Amino acid sequence: MKALSKITRQFTASLVLTFFSLAGLGLAQAEKLNSGTWQKKTYSAAGNWAIESEGEQKFLIINNLKTKSGPNLTLFLSPLSASQVKGSNATQGSLKLALLPSHRGSHKIALPRGTDLSRFQSVLIHCEKFSKLWSAGQL
Repeated sequence: MKALSKITRQFTASLVLTFFSLAGLGLAQAEKLNSGTWQKKTYSAAGNWAIESEGEQKFLIINNLKTKSGPNLTLFLSPLSASQVKGSNATQGSLKLALLPSHRGSHKIALPRGTDLSRFQSVLIHCEKFSKLWSAGQL
């Protein structure tokens, strides 16, 4: 029942945001800054990601994610390219964004205000507990 409640809340929030966006009631228009797909590292991840800006705020948008579940899956921006990053160096110099809300579905994660995207080369799904890099996307 808890899972159903969470899904219902997410769906309702999505509908409300869509309604206001379509109605043009003052919500900021999103500007896509970057986007891509996930590259398999330890595990593959289906779906895609984008970095979008809404006014002063930037977001990591994850669409239709489907990957293996794992403990402590965390989203990072890394200064290393997707081809260079691995489990052992994934967190070095990286910006920790948030725990991945779920290993399936779509998510919108706010980046810390003032994040300079020019400092980063990739977006990561990483298991901190076991230093396993799930997947990476090249910025």
